[in-house]
Amino acid sequence: MLAAEDLSDLIKKTDPSVSYYNPLETDNNSSKKRKRSEHWNGFQQILVNGVKQNYIICNNCQILLKWRADDGTNVMKKHTIGCKSHSAVPSSSSQSISTFFTVDIRNKSHATRLAKHKLKKAIAECCILDNRPFALADGPGFQKIIHEAMSIGRSLGKAIPVEKIIPNRTTISREIDAMYTFRKNQLKKIIKSINRYSITVDFWTESHTGVNFGGVSLHCYFKKHGLKSMVLACREYDLPNSKSPNIRAFTEGILSEFDLTINENVYIVTDNEPKMKAAFRDGAKRIGCSAHYVNKIIEHSLTSIDIGCDLIQQTFNQVKTIVTHIRQTHIQTKLSHSINLFCKT
Repeated sequence: MLAAEDLSDLIKKTDPSVSYYNPLETDNNSSKKRKRSEHWNGFQQILVNGVKQNYIICNNCQILLKWRADDGTNVMKKHTIGCKSHSAVPSSSSQSISTFFTVDIRNKSHATRLAKHKLKKAIAECCILDNRPFALADGPGFQKIIHEAMSIGRSLGKAIPVEKIIPNRTTISREIDAMYTFRKNQLKKIIKSINRYSITVDFWTESHTGVNFGGVSLHCYFKKHGLKSMVLACREYDLPNSKSPNIRAFTEGILSEFDLTINENVYIVTDNEPKMKAAFRDGAKRIGCSAHYVNKIIEHSLTSIDIGCDLIQQTFNQVKTIVTHIRQTHIQTKLSHSINLFCKT
């Protein structure tokens, strides 16, 4: 339950979480009518996110009154007498709820700027204290956290300390498997509705650890959403070797998890290594990746000897030396664009 001050702030800001409940209106619209006091004609109970609060609001003067169901209508009776006596005397200082709405609309941009400034400082401190990149705030995941935090704040207010509701790292890690299973089942349902699709298969080795990985993605076109790519798996390649039969078995194992099979109606895009060509030669339509073709052409022109590209190779090596120096000395942080070294893959 929120305090009167918090409720008043929400009402002034016309917060969408605030709604009002009147037993007379509810009973008149329902088949089961209950006898209610006519005093409810001048009052409404306040709800926040659908939860009834222990406060009612006067329709005439917009004052909040502490009220519980056990109190009956005594609070309403006493306030109605005083409220009528004041309403009989016109006063320029009295404010209605519409006044608050007008002020809120007028000051909305100021309130937004103030909130953004506070959030900016909080995120900056978060990046400093937790050693996180400034790009933290750009991700959709962070925005989802803020959205959930705002929803929780509306329902709980300031009554519960933040430390009480933040889960620890172990609790969070246990949620990953459940989330993966849920999303995987969602993806399987989507795939069942797809008639035509293509598959991309790729393998690589992590340079620092030497661990081999394999990835399989599915690509299809939706009339409503256009061309979409869905990663089916990206996992460690744990078979004894990388010969073509094992590559085929690894890929088919991933596809079988989604009730998919390799057949001549499905196009498979891979790089142009001989083992990849052999793995998908039979019972499939393999297409060589055009990006790999272009990359190999560039690599050949920049690294091969005696091909008549001496001037190009000399320029490339000089630029490579400069880029390497910039990256190693952290001068890159002063540049407006990131620079990268040539990658063979």
